[in-house]
This record gives sequence, C-alpha cells and structure tokens, in this order.
Amino acid sequence: MCNNPIFTYSISNPESPGCSPAYSNFTAPVPILTHNSFFVAGKNKLFFLHAPILREQWYRNNKFDVIVLSQAPLYHVETYLNGNISKNLSIRNFDIVSDGYGIQYILSNVSNSTCESDSQYQESEVLAGAVTPTQLEQDSHSFAYIYEFNSTYDGLGMNTLSLIVTDYFLDSEEHQEEILSRRLSYDSSITETGDLVSSNISNSRPSIAFRNDKLNIFHISLGLVGLMLILVFANVWIRR
Repeated sequence: MCNNPIFTYSISNPESPGCSPAYSNFTAPVPILTHNSFFVAGKNKLFFLHAPILREQWYRNNKFDVIVLSQAPLYHVETYLNGNISKNLSIRNFDIVSDGYGIQYILSNVSNSTCESDSQYQESEVLAGAVTPTQLEQDSHSFAYIYEFNSTYDGLGMNTLSLIVTDYFLDSEEHQEEILSRRLSYDSSITETGDLVSSNISNSRPSIAFRNDKLNIFHISLGLVGLMLILVFANVWIRR
C-alpha cells in the first residue's frame, strides 16, 4: 500500500513585525484516492464471406454478406465495388461530456443501423463471451465482438468487392473478394435474357442439354384387326 503524498507549504505573513514579511514552512500528509477504468482491446479481426459462399451467384440477386469477428468495437465501415465506394456506415458516434468536477471525457455511443435509408445494408453488434477459434488461426486469439454486414449490388461478370472496417482506436483492416455473377442459359447457347451466349462464357452459367425424344406411332390395318378377331372366335369354338 502506497503512503499518502506529503506536501510542503510556505506561508508568508506580510503583517509580521519587522521590515520584511515572515515566512514559515510546514509539511502535511494529504490523503488522495483516485479510481479510473480503462477499456483495453486488441486489434485482430477475422473476416468470413457469408454469401455467396462459393463466390459465384445469380446476377439478379447479387449479395456481398460478410461476418466480422473483432477484438475491439468497430467505428466505421465502407464497402467498395471495383474500387468505387458504394456504402458508407458509421456504427458509433462520440460525445464530449463533463462530470461534476469539470473534467471532460469522450463517450462512445452505438449509432442506429442506418445507411442512406437502405434497408438492404444493416449492421448488428453483439457483445458475446470470449470466442477462441483454435481451428481458424495459427495462434489462439479471443474475439468479443461479432458483426454481420449485408449489401447488394448490380453487376454481371467478375467483380471486386471490398469491406474496410475501422475500430474506434482508428485501426483499419480490409477484406477483399472476387465474386462472379452469371446469367442462366438454355442449352448453353441462349441466355435467360434471350441473348446468344457470347465467347465470354463466364458471364453465363452452362446448362445441361435437353434430348428430344420421338413418339413412336403404330399403324394397325383393318385386315390385321379382322384376322385377330377370327383367331379369337376360332379359339373359343375349338375349346367347346
């Protein structure tokens, strides 16, 4: 246990008799107690592509859904499509407040999950217990925050999608994916939009060729029908 700090005071008495003020020194211990709590977090983050899991999808329903495990709460998120920013989201805002002693400090608040009134792009923050993905990384790290970011986009063919997250210690990290968007096709020659499949087959999903079966038609003549009737009656007559 630490001892109380000792302060030395020098007191001047200008009304003391004589030509100059009288000074007196004395020391006194002053008890001081201070208490502060500090949030400590790491900088590690893990990214998982949630959809499309195979990095290939139907171009009419393009998705870029990413799950992020973070050791620190996130502050800002940006999504890029082929190098151009497409979504911009602030998860937290910061206020400067003063306590009863006039001491100012920063207060972090979780913002509403809105992004340009786009209901397709939402975020959720869950403070969970320590998660140790021992099978996902070489080293053992614990992650306290789980996020899921969902977004959609328009585009055919190969597209580069990026997600840049920044925690409230201003430490940023980027996750990038190459995702192929394709059209459906019929017999690998006609696309769902009625166009011919071009030489760039990656824009269209190949299909299984259909085999056209022919209906076999049997022609039965009246003579053959008469002969069969005669044989039936003859068989019945002989048995009698």
